[in-house]
Amino acid sequence: MSDLLRRLLSDKGKTEADISPRSGLGKLMLRRGVRFSPEIPRIVDHPRTDLCGLPSGDEMAKLLTEAYRSPQGKMALRPIQAECLQALHDFGGLLAMVRVGGGKTLVSYLAAEVVGAERPLLIVPAKLVTKTTNDFKELSRHWKVSVAPRVVSYEKISVDYEGELFRDKPDLIIADEAQKLKNLRAGVTKRVKQYIEHAEHRVRFAALSGTLTTRSIREYWHLAHWAFGDHMPLPKRFDIMKEWADCIDVVKDGDNLHPGELELLVEKFGSIPQFMLNPVQETRLSYQKRLKTWPGVVGSSETMLSVPLMIRSVDVEVSGGIMDDAWSKLRRDWETPDGHPFSEAVDQWRHARELAMGFYYVWDPRPPAEWLEARKAWKAYVRKALSGPWGFKTELEVTRHVVSTGGVREYAAWTAIREVFSPNQCPVWVHDSMLRYAASWLEATGGIAWTEHVAFGERLAALTGLPYFGSEGRCRVTGRNIEDPSVRGPIIASIASNGEGRNLQTRWSKNLVASAPPNGAVWEQMLGRTHRDGQTAEEVTFDVVVSCLEAWQGMQQVLTDAEYIQDTTGVPQKVLYADISLPDEVEVATYKGSRWNRY
Repeated sequence: MSDLLRRLLSDKGKTEADISPRSGLGKLMLRRGVRFSPEIPRIVDHPRTDLCGLPSGDEMAKLLTEAYRSPQGKMALRPIQAECLQALHDFGGLLAMVRVGGGKTLVSYLAAEVVGAERPLLIVPAKLVTKTTNDFKELSRHWKVSVAPRVVSYEKISVDYEGELFRDKPDLIIADEAQKLKNLRAGVTKRVKQYIEHAEHRVRFAALSGTLTTRSIREYWHLAHWAFGDHMPLPKRFDIMKEWADCIDVVKDGDNLHPGELELLVEKFGSIPQFMLNPVQETRLSYQKRLKTWPGVVGSSETMLSVPLMIRSVDVEVSGGIMDDAWSKLRRDWETPDGHPFSEAVDQWRHARELAMGFYYVWDPRPPAEWLEARKAWKAYVRKALSGPWGFKTELEVTRHVVSTGGVREYAAWTAIREVFSPNQCPVWVHDSMLRYAASWLEATGGIAWTEHVAFGERLAALTGLPYFGSEGRCRVTGRNIEDPSVRGPIIASIASNGEGRNLQTRWSKNLVASAPPNGAVWEQMLGRTHRDGQTAEEVTFDVVVSCLEAWQGMQQVLTDAEYIQDTTGVPQKVLYADISLPDEVEVATYKGSRWNRY
């Protein structure tokens, strides 16, 4: 923007940020990249913790250990744990991007003691409530704590419609695995937001996560606001933050907004020559340096575990005969192998990944067409209501409002036909190649076979006689928990139930990923179950099955996510550290058959 235009805006008490991006001038400005706003100098010039003369992590770890360890205690704080506690004390809030295995549980346990909180609340995933409670009992033997945090799950808060879990008016909220709050539309996020922003007293907020973000700074923008208020390391206004996100985030097809005025951030924290070569990446790296030196933000700078990490792709043959017909139907006709049509690309993507495992899910019986249409129309109405200005947090709240006011034809049509059909999802098996491969792998290695799909896990368990650890980390047959020391040898584990928060490094080092989740944050957590402190094997291996185009694309997304996370947060990502073997784009282009090619 010209100095003349800035002066004219200034005369009217406005800045570039006040110009609507949808206006003619706004569109012209965005062609040049991120616009100037007062938020840029505020963030660029804010004090840096690395220039504040604070004690080193090692020094602070010794001081805090001496202050809070009980006479009989044997544990000591790590530097990263001490930095988190110091930041929470000094700056009143905390964003802690601590690598997997970095010791977040002890930070949660001591947080209230450090800030003098009387009613601390710790939020964790439901599958970790029991583990965290048991960990606190063990920590109480080593540390002096006046009041331990009350532990509740994200899942319970999401259905806490009356706010019962906040009745004791917590003055400190600690969110472990804080990425669970990244979706502002989710009921759990809305309830935490409502409490923090409407509490009659100050509520300190601490966000702890090894994977605070996956693809966007939007995922923790509100968390930063809860922690630091107006002194947050991101623009306070959503529209300005969105422009930054369009530049810094993982954007489809790499079509990022040019950094524009964010060059001022690069001048202070980056390299202009590198900016000229790759403006988006250098802006990301500059943003990372700014974020990690923000008062109250702590990020892992620890080196990776010395134990080598190997990630190797394997292709299990799932072609020939009936499988060729199934793949052709999926690609050419947009039909499941039994001839049921689908219309969304996401359905083809999902069915392809299932088919590579040997099955696909269907509703059995199929729903009537009228039922599907009514359901689709009602779901569209709910999505619109949740994104509107009315403050609805869940579909149930939308439903209650509609029932009380009446007059919504989508709801009337849906309720009129809803009871005529009850969905029952069933797996239909087409081949057993992947099952047989996984069974042989388990027998040969004694490792962990990780799976996304319950159907695959249960069928593999039936085939091999091995335990499958699903919901809450428990084996449905024996009732044992996956972290029970008596559990040894080859096992099958659900990624959703065991891919985070489990300490599995003392018993396993070999892993098979039967169906790879296309998400870098999920992979970072899963890798960290066995590749973490305490691992004594010479190396940790992950064999990942890549048997169709969608599986390969999913792994490319994992790498893209990891690069973004590492570039913007500075937290080393295991998948980038690993010795990884995957086919490249050129090689994949030579693969034949419907598994690898779309019509």
